Amino acid sequence: MQAAARLRIRAALHVAAGLAILGAIGYIGLNSGPAERVRAWYLTLLLMIGFALIVGHGITGFWTGILIDARNKMSLSRLQLVAWSLVILSALLTAVFTNIALGWESPMAVTIPSELWFLMGISTASMVASPAVLGAKRERPASAKVLNRTLEVLERQGYRRGAVDVEGLVLTYVSPEFSRWADLFKGEEAGNAAAVDLGKLQMFFFTFVLVLGYGAAVAALFGREGPVTALPAVEDGMNILLGISHTGYLANKAITHSRPAEPAEPQA
Repeated sequence: MQAAARLRIRAALHVAAGLAILGAIGYIGLNSGPAERVRAWYLTLLLMIGFALIVGHGITGFWTGILIDARNKMSLSRLQLVAWSLVILSALLTAVFTNIALGWESPMAVTIPSELWFLMGISTASMVASPAVLGAKRERPASAKVLNRTLEVLERQGYRRGAVDVEGLVLTYVSPEFSRWADLFKGEEAGNAAAVDLGKLQMFFFTFVLVLGYGAAVAALFGREGPVTALPAVEDGMNILLGISHTGYLANKAITHSRPAEPAEPQA
């Protein structure tokens, strides 16, 4: 009964915190003048990040829960989609509030460039495709020798052997509590789960540079006078780079990096 009561209290606190954050976003937007809209965007973005953290904590019990996928690992594709969603939506919301403060007759008439939709489509497709690519690998058992060698390396890296589970060639965690930031850059199979995945590292840097650059463009937009009628466009070259990065990321994920078990070999 006490555990159930604690869970109900925790849920109520999460709901209250979420509502408070939404109220704060509305208050900041409606009470920030045109000269303060850069600061208003920064605060809105920070509050939306806080809301995402609260949602993740409320569901998984961990502040990084918004990034943890069904494998109980932190997902790079989730990080990228969350980052783009928060930056774009916070910019759109700030633009609408800015137009309202200026008395613009159509405050919600803020154009989102087609290149930006294309970018979001790439990020969404990558997150959806990642589990599908790994699905076929879950049906193929890993070589016991390769798996044991990887588990030994993971133990030296500080992982408990009981924390790791195996689904075919794919390594997962038995609980979200074992997830680490290092998961964003490591392989996912019995053959490379203890090594750096260069495809993930490349995509992280592409994402970091593009999100930071787009954020600077949004800040420059809000630093100018007058109503905001469109969010900054993303150059075609950036989308091409992002598309190449995601293609390489998914192709690398599709390739088998582990030696499957031989027919007569016992499974680990």
